[in-house]
Amino acid sequence: MLNLSMKPTGWFQIGWSEEIRPGQAVPMRYFGKDLVAFRSDSGVLSVLDAHCKHLGAHLGHGGKVRKDCVICPYHGWAWDAEGRNADVPYQDAPTKAKLGKYTITQSYGLIYLWHDPAGGGTRG
Repeated sequence: MLNLSMKPTGWFQIGWSEEIRPGQAVPMRYFGKDLVAFRSDSGVLSVLDAHCKHLGAHLGHGGKVRKDCVICPYHGWAWDAEGRNADVPYQDAPTKAKLGKYTITQSYGLIYLWHDPAGGGTRG
């Protein structure tokens, strides 16, 4: 039996590259999910699930970028470009927590995100 889904799979434009400057975190909502796009100080663009694993704060609303991480506006947990917890300011070591990371590409000034309802292209 063929199992077909009416949910879209493929590359979808989610923004313009010039709209997300180095050091900026931007809230997004696509495919029924809250996301955060951020560009590291070195210019690397990442898109992650938006809610911090600590207490659920939205990283795109008040979150800051420090070096290669987006910082939670509540308690300062840092999340790297791969969605890994990189720092907890009041602990000696980060946790093993991870946020979902989305596969993206930039072409001709556009940002595209790979969406697959079955989870392909999402890590975390």
